Amino acid sequence: NISVVICGEAGCRKTNLISFLAIVEEMEFHTLNLHASITDSKENYQ
Repeated sequence: NISVVICGEAGCRKTNLISFLAIVEEMEFHTLNLHASITDSKENYQ
C-alpha cells in the first residue's frame, strides 16, 4: 500500500478520477465532505 496525495484546484475532477479508478479496480469508494464547520452528522457522508 502506498499513500498518494491528489492536488488540484476545486472543481478539477479529482474525486471523479479516484471514483473511476475504484470502478476499474472493482473497489468500494466513499467520499467524506470536510470543511471548517463540520459536525458529527450523517449528512456529511455520501
